[in-house]
Amino acid sequence: MTFKNIVFSTNDKHQIQQVVDLITKELSNILVGVYLFGSSTQSGLKKNSDLDFLVVTLKSISEDSRVYLTNELMTYSRKIGDNSDFRYIELTNVVLKDISPWKHPAYQDFLYGEWLRESFLIGDISKRDINSDVTIILYQAKSHGLALVGSKEILPVIPFSDVKKAMNEMVSVVAEEVVEDSVSVILTLCRILYTLETKEIVSKDLAGNAVKSYFNPIHKRVIELAIKEYVSGESMVVEAQELVELVNQLKIGIERKL
Repeated sequence: MTFKNIVFSTNDKHQIQQVVDLITKELSNILVGVYLFGSSTQSGLKKNSDLDFLVVTLKSISEDSRVYLTNELMTYSRKIGDNSDFRYIELTNVVLKDISPWKHPAYQDFLYGEWLRESFLIGDISKRDINSDVTIILYQAKSHGLALVGSKEILPVIPFSDVKKAMNEMVSVVAEEVVEDSVSVILTLCRILYTLETKEIVSKDLAGNAVKSYFNPIHKRVIELAIKEYVSGESMVVEAQELVELVNQLKIGIERKL
C-alpha cells in the first residue's frame, strides 16, 4: 500500500494495513471504497490522534459481519487509557445509496469507536442509524481523504450549509461529556468554532491554537493544557468548574456563527 506524500510511522502503516485487510476480506462482495481521513491525511498524527476510516459498501453489513468486525477491531485498536504504540481506531461505514444522491442527515450503517468498547464487551453491536456526524466525515473525506481502496469520485460533494446543520446538532451532545472526556470535548468544540469561521476542518490542536486567543486567560490556559495532552499525552489537571465554564463560552461562540 502506498501513501503518496504522507509520512506514517512503521506502526501506523501496519495498523492501517491491518484494518484495510480486515475490511477487504470480510466485505469483499459489497465493498466500494475505504478512505483514511482526519489528522492522518492533513496535519499529521499526534500522540493521541485516532486513525479515522470511512468505509462505503453497496448494501448494509450483515449481522455476522458486524460481530466479526467489532471483535477484530477491538484487537487492533488501542484501548482508552493504554500507553501503547497502537492508535485508537474509529471506523464509520455508510451504504452508497444512502449518500448518493446526497441528503442531510444520512444513515450510518456501522460504527466502531473506542468510546463504545464497554458496550461491545457486553455484546452490543453497532446498528444502522441516522447520524449527523456522517455529514462531517464525508466533507472531510472528500476534501482531504486518501482512498485506500476504490476512488474518491463516488463520494458526494457536501454543501457547507449541511456541515453547519450537522455541527449545530452535535454541540449539545458533545458538550455533555466534558467531565468524562474533557480534552476531546474542548478541542472538538474549538474545531467546530474554527470550521464555522473558515469552512476548513483541521486537526484538534491546530483548531485549539487558532481560537484560544478569543478567551480570557483562565480559559485560554485550559485550552492550552488540552492541546498539550492531545499532542504529548501529558495528562491535563483542571477543576471541573473551569471545564464547564469554558464549554459554555465555546458554545456561545459557536452559536454566534451558526
